[in-house]
Formats: sequence, structure tokens, C-alpha cells
Amino acid sequence: MRRTLALSLALASALSSACAVSSAHDDPETDAASNVGGALSAPDGAAILALVNYPGTDLAVLDRGAGLDARAAKAIVAARNGKDGVSPSADDAHFASIAALDAVAYVGDAAFTKLRIYAATHPAPAGETVEGVAFTGWESVAVAFGVNHADLAQLDKLMDARAAKALVDHRPYTTVTQMGPQSYVGGAALGALRKSAPSFWSAMHAAPPGCIATFDAAVRPHLADVLFLSESDREIQIVSYPGAGTTAPTAASVLALVGAPAGSTAQLRDVGNYYVDLEPSSGTADPGAAAAIQAAVTAQLHDVVYVAIFAPKGSIDQALVGVYLVGRTTCGDLVGLTSIAVET
Repeated sequence: MRRTLALSLALASALSSACAVSSAHDDPETDAASNVGGALSAPDGAAILALVNYPGTDLAVLDRGAGLDARAAKAIVAARNGKDGVSPSADDAHFASIAALDAVAYVGDAAFTKLRIYAATHPAPAGETVEGVAFTGWESVAVAFGVNHADLAQLDKLMDARAAKALVDHRPYTTVTQMGPQSYVGGAALGALRKSAPSFWSAMHAAPPGCIATFDAAVRPHLADVLFLSESDREIQIVSYPGAGTTAPTAASVLALVGAPAGSTAQLRDVGNYYVDLEPSSGTADPGAAAAIQAAVTAQLHDVVYVAIFAPKGSIDQALVGVYLVGRTTCGDLVGLTSIAVET
């Protein structure tokens, strides 16, 4: 009897220890290092760090987009933004390593798994060096927005008038690299634009342009009621590219705008097929949500295209296809929907 009792106690103790080990990385408050974080490849780790350090990766992106636990999303943003709670700003504390990110409260295996998938399909904008002037990803985005939206007089105050005119004459731009070849645009002009990046960023986020806000208001209330049908149904999100709708979108232009990894490819698909793949998100979802979304796209956008973006050949994310339905607004912006299709 004593032997049986001792064996039972030992077994219970062993099971308890095993459970503690197996759940350590699922406990959002544990101090244990994440197994998933520690096993990330160098490219995956770099993509995750670029994503969480990018100031455009806000609470909504991490919580609703990437699907992180709300507490993990809040903790990541708070740690990055510093005491002033604002990014970009002087006190930003960027994550220098996966270990530093792993040390944030509520970040563990589940968070790293979701961040790896999201960073692969929604990579942060890459930095650029043009005419010897280095731009971080957010600076490139901000400068492209600023040059696309500023009038000639505003740009003239920043640089040689001839450079300002050349930039205005050849816009819109999706990258700073596209500005480099323009006449009179050299290191001095690009340096001035980089210095103005914070003000451009603030202007870009002060308030969404009218057409983007109108589209958002018409579509967002219906998004919770639909999923994009594929081998694994996914949520749909709104995407917008201010100033990028002055010309009709193409597969190549959308590929450049979304900042897909090098080696990614894009394919045009029939627009009607995008709507066919919209399905109710649950048995209680509004059955008219998909029709309402289609009506908003038809009424507010023109030159609409459906673009599928494939990961580089050999990528472990080859089955994850970014699907974009975007069109031009009357304000000169590019707006639409995006999701992920799992295609094997």
C-alpha cells in the first residue's frame, strides 16, 4: 500500500513537472524564453523586428491584423514607443534582438508564431539609400507621402527650385529611389526631405484623406461578417495608399506598394472572383455584408484590380498568397481590401 501510494505521488509529481514545462511558453506571464522565438531563422527574425519597430505597426495592426493577445500587442507598442507614447519620436526604444522582444510581457510562442506569419505577408517597408542618403523604412514612406502631396511652393522651401519642380513633374512616387534620377535631385535635396520625414509622417497620420475615410466608413462595419474563402478562411482588412492612385494600378505597381519580399511575384485575377470568395464569418453573420462591400467598391473606386502576390520560390510561406482588391479614388489615392489565401 505504501509502495503504491509513493508511486502515485511520484507519478503525480512527474506529470505536474511535465505540464509545467510544456505550458511554460503558453503562459503569457512566464519568464521562460520562447522556443519559437529561439528557433526563428535569421530572415524571419529580421522581418519580425522590422515589423515591430516600424512606427506604422500600431496596436490595431498587432491586435487585429496579426492576431496577438491584446496584452502582448499593448506591451510591444508601449515598450517601443517609450515614455511619450509616440512613435516616431526621440525616445523610441527599438527592439535590437528577438531576445529583447521575447522579454516583453505576454510575448511567447503564440505571439512569435503569429508575428512570423504576419511579417511574411505584411513586411514592414524596407529602408533605402539614395545618393548616399540613408532612409529607414518609415522615413521612405513619409517622404514618398510628403513629395506626393506637397505643393511646389512647399517643396521649393526645402530645396533648389529646379529639384522641387522635377519632383512635382514626375510624381507620384512609391519609393525614394524613384526620386533619385530626377534632375537636380541630389544629396542636398534628399537630405532635406529626410529631415522633413517626421513632419511628413505626422501629416500623413493627422487624418485620413477624405476619400479613404469615406471608403473606410462604408466598408469597415461589414468586415466582421465576412471571411476570405480558401483552404484556411481569413479575415479581410482595409488597405490604403495615399497619393498612389493617380494612375491605374497594375500587378507590378501593387507588388511594389505592399513592400513584398524580394523575389515575390504578382498575378492579375478576375475581379469578380474576389467577391465569389467572400463568405459569412459565422452562422449569425449578416448575409448581406459581402454585397454591401462590393457595392462600396463599385460606387467609390475605379480601375479596380484583383492582385495575388506570391512569396519567393522556395519560401516556407509559399502557400500563403496575399490577395488584394484595390482601386483608385477620386482623391488620387489607392484603396481596397486585403487578405491571405492559403493555396497548395
